[in-house]
Amino acid sequence: AEDGIRDVERSRGLGDVYKRQGRRIYLGKGVGFPMLMQLIKGERIEGVAYSVNEDLYDTFNEFLRVNHLTPISLRQGKEEGIHAKVYIVEGNPRICYIGSANFTEGGLISYIEALVELRSEYISSKLKEYLCLKETLGRKKVAKELLEENIIIMDSELPEFSSSLEDRVLELMKSERVVIISPYIHKEVLEKYIGVLGRNFSELMIFTGLFNSRIEKVTYDSLKYLEEIWPSLRGLKLKVYLIKDLHMKGVISDKGALIGSSNFTCPGLGIINNKRRIEVDILLNRDDGEKLWSTMYNVLLKYKEEEIESPEKLKEVLEKLKERMDMNTPKEAPDEEVVEPPKYSVKISIEIESEVIVEKEFSGSEGNVEDLSREIAEYIKGEIRKIQKLVKDEVRIRLNSQHKNFIRKLKDNLIKELIKEVPSIS
Repeated sequence: AEDGIRDVERSRGLGDVYKRQGRRIYLGKGVGFPMLMQLIKGERIEGVAYSVNEDLYDTFNEFLRVNHLTPISLRQGKEEGIHAKVYIVEGNPRICYIGSANFTEGGLISYIEALVELRSEYISSKLKEYLCLKETLGRKKVAKELLEENIIIMDSELPEFSSSLEDRVLELMKSERVVIISPYIHKEVLEKYIGVLGRNFSELMIFTGLFNSRIEKVTYDSLKYLEEIWPSLRGLKLKVYLIKDLHMKGVISDKGALIGSSNFTCPGLGIINNKRRIEVDILLNRDDGEKLWSTMYNVLLKYKEEEIESPEKLKEVLEKLKERMDMNTPKEAPDEEVVEPPKYSVKISIEIESEVIVEKEFSGSEGNVEDLSREIAEYIKGEIRKIQKLVKDEVRIRLNSQHKNFIRKLKDNLIKELIKEVPSIS
């Protein structure tokens, strides 16, 4: 490929690519082809992807063995909580690919993806080391070394690195022009960023996905939030595009760009994680961000289903989307994002004269507080009946959880449920 930005119409199905100082960025459908071409050269590919299609994986390896080439060695990250997509070519030099593409037919061929190719022995070896390490101290050291190379690791088991991704996104969004690309966008993340920073933008563009009913529900909730705040964003040029087959993730602004595996969601950005989660993204400078945007804009617009530039158009799209959601039956989402509300744990202590008599842990989400409070109330009533056969002292209930909003709602519901049985809940 020639240096610079290649015209979209001449990309011949390989998406789009530009090259800079040992780095190429592949965009569009078919981003897996350049990586797979390394196999024909006899190179070995190792790595990890959240989703690895077993039939596709076995078919490739059978072909490689029959033709005396080196088989692929990939881990499926789903069970380990690894949402990153990292592929390492053991050639000379070593090459690594970081981006959004799973090792599936969709990821390699038919979804709109982004893969960054880095010809770097150092980054390739450090990424491989990080993904093989089990102990926290070693991962922390390697994540810090990668951060110096603008490779951002979000690891929910390393809080300081969870916040590093969020900090980079926040810094990019402190800009006049911002572009958000993500098939999944959580309403809560829009509230966190746009609600606070919206007055600083002069132009905001959002590209999000429409695959099936599961993603449509997430998109619908996010668009409803934009409908609420649009009147307050005076002077802001806001555009929202619904893109068919979008799976790429990224944030681009006047300050640079961040692309990789992180969706614009609570788990994706490390804002809320109920279980282990690892993401890998790469931070690009301002020049690369501008090139990426000028190329990607044309690629994305080829697949747009809706373009929203006004509150009136947004209302129309919401109505159409609602009809689609009502008609469609839920299917398995092509992506791996968890969209269910986060679960919180709460410890219930039953005390007499400040002495803990019984303790038990429960878990639930803000969406099922009423059901959870009824379950806890029945448990407490049963335990109080046992205790009061032995003592006549006043019984107190203590709730303990790190999540203040959740515990407040739960406490309010429990007071209603236990008003006759328990005089004190704290």
